[in-house]
Amino acid sequence: MPFETSKAFEHIDRLAYGIGPRISGTRGESLSADYIQNYLKSIGLETRRQVFIFTDRRARRKIFSIILAVSLPFMLLFPPEISIPMWFSLLALTFFAPLPRRRGINIIARIRGKPPVVALSAHHDSAKRSKIKKKLFPISISIATIAVLIRPISAYWALLWPPCFILLAVNALFMLKREELSPGANDNASGVAVLLEVARCLREIQDPPEVFFLFTGAEEQGLEGMKNILKEKIIPRGTPILNIDTVGFGSQIYFIEGNGLHRRLTTSFELNKKLEETAARLQLKILPWWSVYAKHDHMPAISAGHPSTTITLDSPDQQTDKKAVEKGLINAKKRSYKWLHTKDDLPDKLDVNAVETAGNLILEFLGVRTQQTQLDLSKSENVEMEVKP
Repeated sequence: MPFETSKAFEHIDRLAYGIGPRISGTRGESLSADYIQNYLKSIGLETRRQVFIFTDRRARRKIFSIILAVSLPFMLLFPPEISIPMWFSLLALTFFAPLPRRRGINIIARIRGKPPVVALSAHHDSAKRSKIKKKLFPISISIATIAVLIRPISAYWALLWPPCFILLAVNALFMLKREELSPGANDNASGVAVLLEVARCLREIQDPPEVFFLFTGAEEQGLEGMKNILKEKIIPRGTPILNIDTVGFGSQIYFIEGNGLHRRLTTSFELNKKLEETAARLQLKILPWWSVYAKHDHMPAISAGHPSTTITLDSPDQQTDKKAVEKGLINAKKRSYKWLHTKDDLPDKLDVNAVETAGNLILEFLGVRTQQTQLDLSKSENVEMEVKP
């Protein structure tokens, strides 16, 4: 009962090439959900399709960036006692308005077996990226807000008005430009493919462990898919959740030990320790990685009372995040996979051995012995898969 890497790459090929970008709330995400559910049914798993509604935060910011840029000059027509509350009302809508609404899809499957119960998760949506500088929007908003606030008490507000209007206008124009859509081969068709192949392996053995498979949508939209699974309490409270994210590249396997810079959230010490012991049995070394800016599906799981962590792969010679290290986060690193969230995140960039490592590690973690007992990551290579419509 070996983990077959070729089968995993067939899934990656289908998701990244056949379907392409799987942006949250779009037809691409719906197609990927269909593909995952149909495959799980084909190998005899019971499945559930969970549809949920979420707010498209990127679209909301795009809409209100344009509204703010257009409305700012008109603030001159109103006295301060009207323009100030109007401005702050628009700011509140920019960050908190529950619109526009989109539909996300989670696929949940279950293999009934012997305890203890474990859940494995991977998000099936992919990302989109705007080429606008992230700092431009908050800078322009801050300057405009200062100008609005000092208008009643100082004549210097007039000096701030032109530059903040220009910044807002430039930001709005960039927002109107088409965003770059990623086919998400590594992030995260690789994680989905590994779990689909793990599910197949478990179906072929007698007396398998009890496993939930959670394929989440809208992960790139604030982890909305996992939040909705936890909200409905689909899996028993306290069930450990091992999240699989971006495991198709690199010769070093990591567990995410925590997230954040100022507000920090650590992952499950017990799960991380078990992963270290599991890797040792396969003659692998798994290392800790503190993720400063990226978010993962284990975060809402921890908040909901589930021991949780994430495994990922990347290069062993990553650059450290110096600012984070100075603040005591000694394992803070920057991802070296340069195609992340770009149109070039395609299957031909991925490593055969990376995917195989992730699959065998998970099976070993579940107590399932595979035919491969030792993995040699020093022979990592890129693989080009046939494009399948």
